[in-house]
Amino acid sequence: MASSVCGFEIVHTVEKGKSLKATTKFKKGDVILEESPLLSCQFPWNAFYGYLSCHHCLRPLETAEQCARRLANDPSISLPYPEYCSVLRRLDKQRKCDKCGVLYCSEECRLEAHQKYHETLCSLKIPLEGLLEVWRNIHYPPESCSIMLIARIFAMVRQSTNPQEFLGILKQFQCEAVSESIYHKILGEKFVEQLTKLHECMKSVFVEPIYQELLLPENFRALFTLVGRNGQGIGTSSFAAWQKNLEEVEIEDRASLENDIATLYDKFEEFSGSFLDVEGSGLYVVQSKLNHSCLPNAEIKFPHSNHSLVISAVKDIDPGEEICISYLSECLLNRSRHTRHKFLKENYLFVCQCELCQSQENDPDVTSSEDEDEEEMYEEQGDTSKASSAMETLDIN
Repeated sequence: MASSVCGFEIVHTVEKGKSLKATTKFKKGDVILEESPLLSCQFPWNAFYGYLSCHHCLRPLETAEQCARRLANDPSISLPYPEYCSVLRRLDKQRKCDKCGVLYCSEECRLEAHQKYHETLCSLKIPLEGLLEVWRNIHYPPESCSIMLIARIFAMVRQSTNPQEFLGILKQFQCEAVSESIYHKILGEKFVEQLTKLHECMKSVFVEPIYQELLLPENFRALFTLVGRNGQGIGTSSFAAWQKNLEEVEIEDRASLENDIATLYDKFEEFSGSFLDVEGSGLYVVQSKLNHSCLPNAEIKFPHSNHSLVISAVKDIDPGEEICISYLSECLLNRSRHTRHKFLKENYLFVCQCELCQSQENDPDVTSSEDEDEEEMYEEQGDTSKASSAMETLDIN
């Protein structure tokens, strides 16, 4: 089964489930697809710690200078070239909800959010705060999905002019049958008790009859699995955008500027660790079909400093070739086949059979001390939200 899209087709096979195959030639650097999510949401802990962003598209709402001061815990920081801060140029466009006060980067985002889901969630502000408190007590940073994505799904079903059509779109995402592995990875050792608690909290928030089908235990678990398996991590930063803008202009003493920026990053690491960006997760209909390869021919970036992603070719791709990204960091990609397989199996529940892995199949299944350090870091920062593997469709009637 295949459905054609501009430049590629979505193919369904028994071996890999859904995947993307090129129908035209892409050269290195070509944009394959730009996609906005069906829905997205900032991680609750990220928002709790003051990472200010648009409630809808996750565009940062603090200037690069404000961001730097917060990350370094240093109010004396003053950044040069403020004219290259994109947030500063858009301050007059920011809006907020008159009822609950959540912030948006523009009137367009405010209206779109209100029409899709926020009218419902705004009316549930107080009970939702209780749900968020439960979630934060269950799921500490780094987060791998968000209960608020599920809450927005509930609200979108309620506000949709055709709820069944919306549920049909959800069924396009790859999602395995109920699996304890994914819950354990997301919620930790007490996942059964925690999932039950989240389910009870959701039932106390969403009490209208329209939610009854979604709140059936098997459907709630299926939605939780869908979000955990298909959610694409999103990261935006006003400071990083300011830095990128400066790379494209002539600066007389660039070496001094780069040294100052490096010093700032040292300060960020000292106070904020690795948590530098506005972080969240989104559900993307097409992106979720991308499979993993340890030799990827494509990559995902967020060049617009919001939740819109771009998939671009990192090498030439011929017609008929599968378009693949890496679910692993660049550092982890350089580790042994054994280490890569261990991480992918634990986080994505599959064994990679890409060209590189097949060429290394006779390598010993051992882990070097360097790999062990990398594995330990990723066990602490593991994220099951970057992409999805080939799974069964969501079972919602």
